[in-house]
Amino acid sequence: MENNRQEHNYIDILKDSLTKKKLVLENILKENEEQRKIVQAEKFDYDSFDECYDRKGKLISELNLLDSGFESIYERVSDVLVSKRDEYREDIIVLKSLVKQVTELSMEIEASEKRNKELMEKATSGMQNEIKTARVTTKAASDYYHSMNKLNVIDPQFMDKKK
Repeated sequence: MENNRQEHNYIDILKDSLTKKKLVLENILKENEEQRKIVQAEKFDYDSFDECYDRKGKLISELNLLDSGFESIYERVSDVLVSKRDEYREDIIVLKSLVKQVTELSMEIEASEKRNKELMEKATSGMQNEIKTARVTTKAASDYYHSMNKLNVIDPQFMDKKK
């Protein structure tokens, strides 16, 4: 009886873990959308992008913890789920559904990450061109300034050498 109760607890922990993982993945997807908006904005906001990046990093750390916890619990209960398949049929259905949802979210995140990467590459390419243009413009202005300064200097034509 005690063993059966412990098995149920482990299965409940697996369901909770997958539910939390689903929520974390949904939040990562929201952060990806936020990053997309920042990258596509007319003016790139570095601070907002960094904040979004940091939040996403924390979510990924949380996701890694959930994954490692899930794996260790699953190792303990996987044999029971296989051997007592009929007894845990309802729980197995719920677990399969959660795994499917988590997998779909993971694939959606992967696709949005790829899109964001492409957008970021375009944005940084544009920024590099702006920097290059600014450097060329600054150098041209500096050269012009130096050239004009030399033109305004008139060497004295007549100089009184007596003192």
